[in-house]
Amino acid sequence: MNSRQLQYAIKLSEIRNFSLVAEQLNITQPALSKQILALEQELGVRLFDRSTLPLTLTAAGEHFIREAKDLLYREDQLLKSMSDFSSGSRGRLTIGISPFRSLYLIHAVAKKVRDRFPGIEIVLQEAGSDQLRKDAAEGKFDFAIVNLPVDESVLD
Repeated sequence: MNSRQLQYAIKLSEIRNFSLVAEQLNITQPALSKQILALEQELGVRLFDRSTLPLTLTAAGEHFIREAKDLLYREDQLLKSMSDFSSGSRGRLTIGISPFRSLYLIHAVAKKVRDRFPGIEIVLQEAGSDQLRKDAAEGKFDFAIVNLPVDESVLD
């Protein structure tokens, strides 16, 4: 079962005519029939009653179409959210900071980041400067605010 088969079945459930659906989808009627038949065989149930004109959905078909619409909607939402991650408008920013600096500095910075990038989750990791330097070198933060000196050779 794939997204294309789900889309074909949904369209067929709406129009209820193989030839018209095939024409709208710019495929041949035999190709559409083959896709629907393969879907039904994979599922082990008949989705459409072909003995009626226009064709009708079976009980299994009615259930399948409801679930297929929901599944395609969720797939679309997933693709949109992944696009947000890809573009940088959504994600996670992990900041290493000392408890003292966190108390006085991070609130104002976090507010500005949230205002400008509402889809970004800010995660604070508090530790002492020595631990922050070690964790930053291991890539545990997107950035860290630490005391000098810093061995820049271990950082990108």
